[in-house]
Amino acid sequence: ARPPGRTIARISATAIAIAALILLVRAAAVIPDPDAAPASESAATAWRGWSPAEAAQVRSSGQPLFIDFTAAWCLSCQVNERVVLNAAAVRDAFRDHGVAKMKADWTRRDPAITGALTELERSSVPVYALYPGGEGDPVLLPSVLTQEIVLEALETYVPVQR
Repeated sequence: ARPPGRTIARISATAIAIAALILLVRAAAVIPDPDAAPASESAATAWRGWSPAEAAQVRSSGQPLFIDFTAAWCLSCQVNERVVLNAAAVRDAFRDHGVAKMKADWTRRDPAITGALTELERSSVPVYALYPGGEGDPVLLPSVLTQEIVLEALETYVPVQR
């Protein structure tokens, strides 16, 4: 049997790690993002809420679509949004390529989003799906993003709008 002191130390260390993670997530939520989209960002380039009907409508119009399957409790999601998806270069590239952007917020485990994730053969967030236009299959980006990954996907799969 283990000495009781060792078990208490492990429980204490785990509790401290969890508390530190919670504090980190809360701090990230209140720190202003230097690359945050300006308040004047147009409706055409702003993130919209996801729904199956709206996503289908955008896709049937032929417009490229990027869906960010995310959740408030997902640390990777929050970091990717702050560091990559809200970066000025990525926002500009979405605009230049004429890409509609939608957030599918799975914070409360929305069944419609669960279904969409299942269709993409995924069971958790983050998931980043780029639909180049039309009715084809999406390009799924990795769960850990860099600006270069997003910019390269846009250059490879979505022509620049002139």
